[in-house]
Amino acid sequence: MSSDTFVYLCEVLHSMLQRDEIRMELGIDVETQVVVTLSRLSTGNTLRMCGEMYDLAKSTTSIIVRKYCEAIKVLVKPLVFPKLTKERIQIIISDFEKVRDIPYIIDAVGGSHVPIIAPNIDPASYYCRKYFYYTLLQGVVDSKCLFWDFDFGWAGSNHD
Repeated sequence: MSSDTFVYLCEVLHSMLQRDEIRMELGIDVETQVVVTLSRLSTGNTLRMCGEMYDLAKSTTSIIVRKYCEAIKVLVKPLVFPKLTKERIQIIISDFEKVRDIPYIIDAVGGSHVPIIAPNIDPASYYCRKYFYYTLLQGVVDSKCLFWDFDFGWAGSNHD
């Protein structure tokens, strides 16, 4: 991630991640919260390992990651699921045809396997033939790569 992207992310999330009365004792700045969460989500390291890198307890790291994910969810929700009208569908079909020269396409579906730490409940369902644990992520986008829908969390043993 570039430093400009990191600064932008911190600015956008500042109002949602700044200290509140309930967790006043944490006193952890927004930049540290973003770094800790990105470290946790990008590496798959345990909460304890990520916390130790920044001299934080496992429970504090858990609160930070949860709070960050809730903030992102609030930010993303209005951007997802644009309203579909007949006119909008015709525009999307036209845009896809211009880009790929294939008529009557209104969305693109993609998926990815996201490595995870084995869950406590039913870990065998998340174990794949490639000998690691993962969960499935699927997204549906329009011709401008704007998300219509997404789904995350299905066990890795399920088919795409």
